[in-house]
Amino acid sequence: MERGFEFMDKELHEITPGEIIQHPRFVDKLVKAWYKDGTESWLLIHIEVQWYRDSQFAERMFTYFYKIRDRYKREVTSLAIFTDNDAKYHPNKFEYHCCGTNNWLNLFWVLSGDY
Repeated sequence: MERGFEFMDKELHEITPGEIIQHPRFVDKLVKAWYKDGTESWLLIHIEVQWYRDSQFAERMFTYFYKIRDRYKREVTSLAIFTDNDAKYHPNKFEYHCCGTNNWLNLFWVLSGDY
């Protein structure tokens, strides 16, 4: 039996309630999706549509990732959809290094013009 997916927009807002939004966000989605193979489990997909250059974008995606992971203790994947035409701006990872501690998040991303 295919269960599909469930949008969790309210839950995404609750994860970061006090964030100051510099640019209006048209789409930020958190989706609960069940595996197609019928596995009795689900994962969370964080989707963000980005249309402007933002030096903090990759770090923000990392922050959402670990907050979602911490709250739900489930598998999480992040998807960035870029809608701009700036070929030089499409961050694909966030890296953090401090005194031997290293963290990184590789982002899965697509260009909306490709579809």
